[in-house]
Amino acid sequence: MRGVLLILAMPWFAGCEEEVLISQQREVLSSGSPWGSDGASAARVEAADLSGYERSGPWTIERFRTRPIEKLDLIWVIDSSQSMDEEQVKIARSLARFREVIADRRVDGRFGVTTMDLGGEGSCLREVGGHRWFDTGENFDLAMDRFTEAVQVGTAGSTTEAGVLAALVAATGDRECNAGFRREGAALEFVFVSDEEDQSPLSLETAMRWLNMLEARVHAVVGSSDRDLGDGRRGCIHSDPDPLRAFSDFSQEERSGLDTIAALGQRYRTLAAVTGGLATSICSEDFAEPVAQVALESAGARQRYGLSSEPDPETITVQVDGVTRAETEAGATFGWWYEAESQSILFGRDDIPEWPSQVAVRYMAL
Repeated sequence: MRGVLLILAMPWFAGCEEEVLISQQREVLSSGSPWGSDGASAARVEAADLSGYERSGPWTIERFRTRPIEKLDLIWVIDSSQSMDEEQVKIARSLARFREVIADRRVDGRFGVTTMDLGGEGSCLREVGGHRWFDTGENFDLAMDRFTEAVQVGTAGSTTEAGVLAALVAATGDRECNAGFRREGAALEFVFVSDEEDQSPLSLETAMRWLNMLEARVHAVVGSSDRDLGDGRRGCIHSDPDPLRAFSDFSQEERSGLDTIAALGQRYRTLAAVTGGLATSICSEDFAEPVAQVALESAGARQRYGLSSEPDPETITVQVDGVTRAETEAGATFGWWYEAESQSILFGRDDIPEWPSQVAVRYMAL
């Protein structure tokens, strides 16, 4: 069986050229030798004694190369409904880490903030100090101060959270209040923050076409599917007083004492997955590290590498510049781990490969 080499071009990263090389290798032994640190396979079927062994499917090797983002147009789209009171406090606290990461990456950023409302000023970028967007390249501290103020959107917004449509309206510049935001040659990224599912009156397929046309990437701080919320709904809660008890049995008093009750934000999560963005739970104890991850991803320090096929986790090997990296537990600051929900390899924040490193992931697909 001859190897097959596929080159997949990922069209949705403006300002970040990426090439994914997928190599389907010949059949190997299910008990074959580990991948050598020089990048070569140590097991060759035709040269091996096959007695007592069963053949497995082909190994898949995916190689990634990235370039740093130098200009970034970033829009935060924040749910301003009444249920978001606690979450907005968390967002405000987390911005110190966001600011720290952006400063460290030295990206030329233009930041804007809008809500998920569609009427009136809802789909306009929020104005602070006479400006609707804030350029870090002109005055970093002033831009970040204004951005921090703009993020505090309040809780008097609509209960119909149309985040995706509001984001597209803000980015396309069709409304006069948003005209001029986009810069030529800048990467466009969205960060959605909501405890409800997207209620935009457009299909996911239509949203994907718009995002592809805009060459935009999506990040989502939304509900996860940790809990059965009843009535056929999935979501998450924080803090959970009794994880083993059905949520439908919680009294109204118990529910009112929770910081967060969030419906699964599946539409946001899907858009993040198909554009290569980050999706994290709004039910997290603290947003500081998730928001820092968003900042790193937005600034071109790539922490997550999506795989084209579902792997057998036991067969995954990860190399950076030909050197095998150690697997670790999810959320560690070093090494890498596999996240089944997003079908991705993630690196610890202190072990993220820097440009111009090359990342290779070898696995056997299920």
